[in-house]
Amino acid sequence: MNGELPNGWVWTSLGNVCNTITSGNPAPQGKDFFENGKYPFVRVQDMGQLGNNVYIHGTKDYINEKASIKMKLFPKGSVL
Repeated sequence: MNGELPNGWVWTSLGNVCNTITSGNPAPQGKDFFENGKYPFVRVQDMGQLGNNVYIHGTKDYINEKASIKMKLFPKGSVL
């Protein structure tokens, strides 16, 4: 990229065009947080899996209601 933008575009900070959240959730510890899990727990490693390069279609781990109370949940369609 040479630093030139198309006509009508301007340089700006990411925070000017969306809400950003910089603090992540620590991974829940213990199988009792994953038993009967229904909420996908997305890790960076999930983003590199085949088929997950644009949209997350699945994750290795799913957390349950008990874990979700302690976690920040993001709505479907969030940009990661």
